[in-house]
Amino acid sequence: EVVGLLNAYFPRMVDIVFRNGGTLEKFVGDALLAVWGAPVESHDDVDRAVAAANEMQEAVARFNVEQRAAGRPAIEIHVGIASGPAAAGYIGTDRYVQYAVIGDTTNVAARICSAAGPGEVLVSEATRRGHSGRGVVFEDKPAIAAKGKDGPVTVHRVRPATSS
Repeated sequence: EVVGLLNAYFPRMVDIVFRNGGTLEKFVGDALLAVWGAPVESHDDVDRAVAAANEMQEAVARFNVEQRAAGRPAIEIHVGIASGPAAAGYIGTDRYVQYAVIGDTTNVAARICSAAGPGEVLVSEATRRGHSGRGVVFEDKPAIAAKGKDGPVTVHRVRPATSS
């Protein structure tokens, strides 16, 4: 049942990543790691990553309508985004190689994702600063403790701006 759920859920998320110019780095259990700016950098990587995160939350809401209609449980996702330098490339052995992104920025993104609640998109301060501000609202959240960091990490909740 879990494999069937993931096989129905992941294609929707991966399509969103690709449509927004991201790179799927890997699946990690029931999660996925996507990156923007590697292997090709663009001037609006931050905006596209945030747009993808918001689109993912909307897609999960639609997915859950189908889940409930079929008598299956709904799911919730949480998203964390950090911006900054990372090393990207093919890592492995002569028998198995994978494209990977490593470094502090990747670790911080994972910590932010863990701090996000169900249905929430949290971003780092660097992501907030790098975003154009178009189409979204950033809300201050209490800083989080992140393993491997000397001090707290500033985070912001992001959501689509509503037109009134």
